[in-house]
Amino acid sequence: VSVIIPTFNGAKYICSAIESVLGQTLKDFEIIVVDDGSTDNTRDLLKKWIDDKTIQYVYQKNKGLSGARNTGIQNAKGRYLKFLDCDDLLYPQQLQLQVNHLHNKSENVICVTDFELEFESKTKKSIKIWLGNRSQIARFIEANPCPVHTVLVRRSLVDKMRGFSEDMLSQEDTDLWLRILAQGGSFE
Repeated sequence: VSVIIPTFNGAKYICSAIESVLGQTLKDFEIIVVDDGSTDNTRDLLKKWIDDKTIQYVYQKNKGLSGARNTGIQNAKGRYLKFLDCDDLLYPQQLQLQVNHLHNKSENVICVTDFELEFESKTKKSIKIWLGNRSQIARFIEANPCPVHTVLVRRSLVDKMRGFSEDMLSQEDTDLWLRILAQGGSFE
């Protein structure tokens, strides 16, 4: 699994995101941090992991979220892609459960998990993913039910779609999922 973490001035959160990946029960992963032109101390915080090659660190001039994710994809070596924003965390078994789910599935299946929102007050709210009873395309047009960090997708599907559209300022993940669904993909 290639875990791609884009960041832009994310020093407040980035270490926790990386630690949530390092704490996974599945150990067959790589972490690619794409620093999208940060002006804070993000790189300084990551120095120990860069130096010991725990993470691959790529600094680039700011290209936006889609551009940072695409840079991560270009540097990825994994069969599966996990997109983790720098202010998000993974459950310890998340990669293992998602890889296991996809193991004997069609190449067009994308795995998604439920998630929790944590607020500044430290209260949490569990969110159950609901894909709907109708067409998944209709559900995603209505509203994307799957935050990007809940998804594990085969790299081959993302490559076929040529990654994220860098022309979009928002909803770039919804756009990618819709393009995959239109070509016969499905979420489970």
